[in-house]
Amino acid sequence: MTKIPLYNPGKDVAYSLINDISEKIGRITTHPEYSQRLRKNIETSLIVDANSHSFTMEIQNIDNDGFKEENFNDLTNAWYWGTKNYNGQFSHEFLMELAGKIEPPLHYKQTILTEGLTYRRDNVRVTGESAVMPVKGLKVNEEMVSLISLLNEKSNPLERAIFGHLHLARIHPFFDGNGRTSRMIQNLILDYNGYPVIKIEYGERTFYQRLLRGALRDFNDRETEQNYGGGNIKTFFEYLATIENITLDNVEKELKKSRHYRISFKGIKDKSQLFTIEHTLRNNVKSKLPNSGIMVKLDQNKRTIKVKGDISKKQLECGLKSVNNGIKWEVIPLTD
Repeated sequence: MTKIPLYNPGKDVAYSLINDISEKIGRITTHPEYSQRLRKNIETSLIVDANSHSFTMEIQNIDNDGFKEENFNDLTNAWYWGTKNYNGQFSHEFLMELAGKIEPPLHYKQTILTEGLTYRRDNVRVTGESAVMPVKGLKVNEEMVSLISLLNEKSNPLERAIFGHLHLARIHPFFDGNGRTSRMIQNLILDYNGYPVIKIEYGERTFYQRLLRGALRDFNDRETEQNYGGGNIKTFFEYLATIENITLDNVEKELKKSRHYRISFKGIKDKSQLFTIEHTLRNNVKSKLPNSGIMVKLDQNKRTIKVKGDISKKQLECGLKSVNNGIKWEVIPLTD
């Protein structure tokens, strides 16, 4: 039987979403008015949330089972180890070590039973409603070779991240921690390539698992029947890519609200002129952007005006056009 590719670009990828996301990534990371320090702070906070939510994906009832701090600490430690050691290429050794840090008891058990960490060789069963059985133990090594090849391709990072997530969950190469590991390799790829990580909300746990199972069944049907009719793989891709797209919208919204400028002047003869300019600019901003909460503040000592809020440099310059009498001004974005 001909080996089925891990995904079919023409059937499984929503390129309109990829294009939209790529455009936003380019804008957010290069916009001359956006604070890159703030962007990094937002994305760092998102990483913490994504790791905690990844753990809760495997809790049936969070109110009864509780949130075990040590498990979250394991995920956090694994993430920091992963970001420090991931250089854009995956290896079998890297994935085994990452899985062992996500699930330390697995690392200990496999180390004392074998010569170091290995992929599973035995068959396993996955419990739960409508569970899809993982790859048989004897095929795991072969499947992981194909997965490593996919993860190290030069294709779009979002494609590699999502399909890497899907297929590590399908192969189930470890005895435990496969879901957390699959979501972490996804997010390592995204973070390394300048994308925000994907956070799956606990309230979407059942929906996420249903989409994942549907995608796994579709792939298994392709392998056994070479049937490309199912659309569940693309649906799974669209779900995670849409989370990424919405995250980018939210990141950009925060960056817009936090834009910060310094306006410097030449030709100012006395401070009263600065007060007049500040008053005029504030009124112009309020009339053009009512209820925007934009701050306009005069620094008398430095003879500058600072502006902070959801306003562009071009809009500010329009508000300053009435300043004349030989006074020259410059709007400087403060992005660090």
